[in-house]
Amino acid sequence: MSWKDKINTIWHGNASELLKEIPNNSIDLVLTDPPYNISQKSGGLRKLDFGEWDKQGNEIVATAVEEAVRISKGTIIFFCSNQQFSYIYNFLEGKNFITKCLVWLKPNPSVINCEHSYVTGQELMVYAKKRNALYNPNFKLSYFTYPFPVQRLHPTQKPIELIKELILDTTDKDNLILDPFMGSWTTARACMDLGRNFIGAELSAEYCEIGRQRLRQQVLI
Repeated sequence: MSWKDKINTIWHGNASELLKEIPNNSIDLVLTDPPYNISQKSGGLRKLDFGEWDKQGNEIVATAVEEAVRISKGTIIFFCSNQQFSYIYNFLEGKNFITKCLVWLKPNPSVINCEHSYVTGQELMVYAKKRNALYNPNFKLSYFTYPFPVQRLHPTQKPIELIKELILDTTDKDNLILDPFMGSWTTARACMDLGRNFIGAELSAEYCEIGRQRLRQQVLI
């Protein structure tokens, strides 16, 4: 199966395998939310163990960042943990991308130990673009305010309206968007709604089935 056969389909597979197949300079936007590798033993009322998908190690994230540089012809946006931010930012800046920190502000964050310290109400993104890459806004601040999804299909699911805004800022219709860590397939759903093409992978059979229902497609293996 060619990599092009996986465009606009639900593909159950390993992100590294997909990334190796994609040719240089062929993706308009890499937009992804990789494993943060922050799971720990759950306690109390809050679930802190997100599952095996969040325990793949930082090697898979490093591979995704390196491959993103090779296959990108425009823009790269990585959601990331605080611990991952510096590595991703510095690596992309070192590859001559214009890099910035974007912030997702959450008015309804998860609350834990709020009587002892500040509540974390934001997540970071590394934004990187080639010099002549498409950028549609004329003037825009580098933060986005959207509530954390209350009813989620995935523990770390991002708001679809946030994903749509990032896509509209950085692509045109019929452009190709890559998300190698599809999760609940929010990026794919946003692409379908906005007239963009997508390609991506998801390692979990459970979330591929969720994607099948969300996109009403067959799962390819």
